[in-house]
Order: sequence, then structure tokens, then C-alpha cells
Amino acid sequence: MYAGTSVRKDSKHPLQRKNRNEDKSWSSRPYSDAVEILVPAAGSEVYVFAGPTSLDAVRRYNLFNGGGVLPPRWDWVSLNG
Repeated sequence: MYAGTSVRKDSKHPLQRKNRNEDKSWSSRPYSDAVEILVPAAGSEVYVFAGPTSLDAVRRYNLFNGGGVLPPRWDWVSLNG
């Protein structure tokens, strides 16, 4: 699987060129408005889990895969004598 981001030629928000040596607003993480994923295999299925936060995306992934198991119930009385 190959994945990448970029700014499309027909973007409503074209990328502005910046000199990274002189412009203090230059970022090593450039703006992108497109994500391209190439899967060079027939019959592949790709699932994307998103959310307002990374934690929400992980929660959705967890629910998709059956959720987690509940930890065993602790009986403090038997543990403490």
C-alpha cells in the first residue's frame, strides 16, 4: 500500500511558495488538501477510521473489531484478607 498527501493543481487553496531559510512561517509539515492511496492488489478492502480526535478514531476501530473485553471484577475483600 502506498499513501501520500499533496495539493491538487485545481485546489481552491493553492500552495504558496516559501523560502524556508528566510520565512519564519515555513513549516516542515506543508498544507495538503488531497490524500492518495494506491493498493496494487485486486480485491483489497481498505477501511478508514476517522473522528474529531485520534482517540475517537481508535474507539471506532475498537468497536469495529468487536470492542474490548471487560477486565475481571476485583474482589477487594478476598484480596485484603
